[in-house]
Amino acid sequence: MTSLSTPSALLSVRSLRFSWPDSPTLWASAPLDLDLAPGLSVLTGDEGCGKTTLLRLLSGELRPQAGQILWRGQPASPQQLTAAVAWTDPKTTALDATRVSDYLARLPERHPHTDMGLLNELLDGLGLQEHLHKTFHMLSAGSRRKVWMASGMASMAPVVLLDQPYAALDVPSMCLLDELLQDAADSTQRLCVVADYVAPPAVQGARVIPLDA
Repeated sequence: MTSLSTPSALLSVRSLRFSWPDSPTLWASAPLDLDLAPGLSVLTGDEGCGKTTLLRLLSGELRPQAGQILWRGQPASPQQLTAAVAWTDPKTTALDATRVSDYLARLPERHPHTDMGLLNELLDGLGLQEHLHKTFHMLSAGSRRKVWMASGMASMAPVVLLDQPYAALDVPSMCLLDELLQDAADSTQRLCVVADYVAPPAVQGARVIPLDA
């Protein structure tokens, strides 16, 4: 059994298993036990090891088939996770017809403590201002990831989940992401969970959690 214990965890999983139709059960031989405390945690591993699936479970988008997701040590409902977690699946098509500016304007409805000043700074830094009038299907993969990154970090939600955030980014945006993740690693209040093949080399102090070990 994989067990990584941290006393001040915001999110935890206990005896977690999940499977997709016609696919092997994830964490079948060793159910996953994991505690995620404030700071930066990076889920690493090869394709198919369950990185994105675990993010979707932590967000409440998926329900465990066995085991539990805990919020601050108590069993969490999907509604509790949705309220506490900022997450958008970068592969979603559900927002294709939504204008970026409309999506961002509704951010405080989803996360009441959203810092709109920080959001505008990130939109400037990521070169997104010129794309706000567009719908998501008009954006490149990199620009969509920039929107998820900016909205997640500015949401001030207790937990931010990012799936392969460096993919398809230009170099200046990758440098800004390094800074944001370094801030996340140094935080004692918020938890940021990144899923990627390897941990970002420019960021210090991240907790690396290999899922295919």
